Amino acid sequence: MNPFGWMREHRFAFFATTIFGACVGVILGMRRIDPALNQNLYWAWLGVWVVSGAVLAGIGAYIRHLLRRA
Repeated sequence: MNPFGWMREHRFAFFATTIFGACVGVILGMRRIDPALNQNLYWAWLGVWVVSGAVLAGIGAYIRHLLRRA
């Protein structure tokens, strides 16, 4: 299933869910990462948290859409 072929409201919901997951990743990453790290490592680890949050939320939205159509 290609997400570009979905209806407009489903694509918007997928995008909003992915953004929400990225925001959750920022919040969790800021709480879990020690700020005493080197500044470059801090931002790199925070980026990992943001990307992983967005990917997990996107996967969840994609699976929900697949199950909804079944």
